[in-house]
Parts: sequence; C-alpha cells; structure tokens
Amino acid sequence: MPKATEKTFRQLVPDFLRWHRSRCNNDSMVYLVRVLERYFGDMAFTAMTVPVIEDFIAQRVESGRKTTTINRGRAALSIFFEWCMARDLHPGPNPIKRVRKFRESPGKTRYLTPTEAQKLVDAAAPHLKPILMTSLYTGGRIGEVLKLRPCDIDFDAALVTFRKETAKSGVGRSVPLHPRLAAALRELPQEPTDAPMFQYVRGVPILSIRTAFYTARRKAGIGRDVSPHTLRHSFASLFVQAGGDLFRLQRFLGHSSVSLTQRYSHLSPDFLAAGLQFITGPTAAADPKHSSTLACRPAREALHVRN
Repeated sequence: MPKATEKTFRQLVPDFLRWHRSRCNNDSMVYLVRVLERYFGDMAFTAMTVPVIEDFIAQRVESGRKTTTINRGRAALSIFFEWCMARDLHPGPNPIKRVRKFRESPGKTRYLTPTEAQKLVDAAAPHLKPILMTSLYTGGRIGEVLKLRPCDIDFDAALVTFRKETAKSGVGRSVPLHPRLAAALRELPQEPTDAPMFQYVRGVPILSIRTAFYTARRKAGIGRDVSPHTLRHSFASLFVQAGGDLFRLQRFLGHSSVSLTQRYSHLSPDFLAAGLQFITGPTAAADPKHSSTLACRPAREALHVRN
C-alpha cells in the first residue's frame, strides 16, 4: 500500500490546480478549491476523514449554502482525492464515496426573453455590451467568451470558434456568426490576432464581468435570478423556440451528450405540437342516430382520436 503524504491540503493545491487547468478549462474549480482551502488549508491531508468532511458539510448547511453549491464542493473534493490517489499521495479509498450528496431539484432554467436581453445590453457599460452580445448570440460561457481572440472570429466565413484550449469541455467548436454580432465586433479597436479581444484599454484584458453585469442587471430592472450563465441558457432556449433542432444546439453548446441538451426540448414548438397525438377528449358532436352507439362503446374506443 502506498505511503500517504503528510502534506497539508494547502500545500497540494498549486499542483492540483496546475494539473486541472492542463486538462480542463474550468474556472469554477479554482473557486471551489479556494473555498475548500479556507476550511481544510492547514489540515494534514491524511486527517481529512469522513467525519471531518461531514462536519465541513454540516457547517456549510448551517451557514445557509444551497444544496447544489454544497454538492459542487463535494464533487471538487472527490476529484482532489482521486488526483492524490493516482500519485500515491493518499492510500485510498476515496473518503468522499462514503459521504452522501444531497438530492437536487431540477428546478427551472431561467432564460431572458428577447426584450429582457435587449434591456440588459442597453443598460450595460460600453466595455460589457459586446461581451453580453457574444454570449447571447453564440451560447458561449463567459469564461470562454473572455478568452476569444481576433483570430477566432472569421468574418468571411461567418464563424466564431471556441478553441479547445479555452473550451470548458476541452473540445473546440464553431458557431455561426450572426450579422448583429459581427457588426458589434467590427466596432471594437483593432488588436493583434493573438491578443484578447475584449479589453478595458489596450493591453488590459477583461478577466471578469461580475460587478459590471450585476450593475447592468439592476439598471435594466431584471430579477436577481439572472446571472452571467443565464446568457448561455437564453441562447439555447431562444434557439429551440425559434425551431432550432437539438443536434445543432448540442454542437453549438459543446455538450458531450445530447442528454445535456434535452433540457431545452420542452421549449420546441414541434415538441409541443407532437403532444397532440396523446391528448384525448370528448368526440366531435355525433349524428343523433349514432349517439346511442357511441354511448355503448367502451370509453377508450369512444375517446380515441383518429388521425
């Protein structure tokens, strides 16, 4: 059995994040690990037992954190343990396997209507407007959008490309460049092809939109249930409502499985219309001479909808 390390959680964090960034461009992992570090930071990794981890979760619950947030932290910690086990830094087994996660409600996917989206863009600061439009017209995650470079925009072919190096899934993808978005991007200052496209001033890239986004949201009078990620949901929801198919949407969003994309299927007009075949009700007014016959038929046959 491999010997466990006596390093603290904090000492292992830099190497873990370096490894994670090399395989997956997921900025949320950095945030999750920093939260874990505040609690487990100076604790010897071998001391992070099931009771200790359960106590951490109990404290998160008492502090009012949502179960979904707690589950994301649990998942991040599990990945951390798996990483350590693969490098003989922990003897195993993974203690997270014995820590139950909370059941999550599927909830309702919030998306902006076209009117709300326009209000948000109109209320945004000048540096924020093209970023919002890029996400709304491509479905790109904000982290992916902020890493776009001029060379990723092909105005001639009308394509926006999210490189595999910057895509959360690690797989590159291209999305059609909408004329309105093309017009907005053409107005940006000309930058070198390998420089960040979105900058405060030349040489100073925009790394976060959190403060500017919530300011725009307040000015637009949009509910607090709207976050930067809502822009991606809005792209997908409006795409489906306009008649777009799930196969294309899967490609545009970069989902590894269509099952992730199917959450938007209920918004499709075709999806709703197809349900007509399952709706039954009273038959059309029948000829009086047939009324007695209808009354004698079994209920299932009498209510059968003929095509």
